[in-house]
Amino acid sequence: HAHKLHGQAGTFGFDDVGMKAAQLEQEILTTQEGARPLNTEIVEVRLVALLDQIEASLAAV
Repeated sequence: HAHKLHGQAGTFGFDDVGMKAAQLEQEILTTQEGARPLNTEIVEVRLVALLDQIEASLAAV
């Protein structure tokens, strides 16, 4: 779950990762509540942003 990643990332000083995980979680919830068929495009955008931030954060360590 993204909320677990959000909390853990903040605990270890990766606030940007936590913020992007929280955004992704919110987009997933919003998409699930939306009209059918589901439009998952924004979820994909947020997921890619989260993965990019994780990569950048790990490269900086």
